[in-house]
Amino acid sequence: MSLVFSCLFLLQVSEGGWS
Repeated sequence: MSLVFSCLFLLQVSEGGWS
């Protein structure tokens, strides 16, 4: 499950949409 969160987290940071 951590992998899924990590992937989403990386995607958010990569897009710069860390609201």
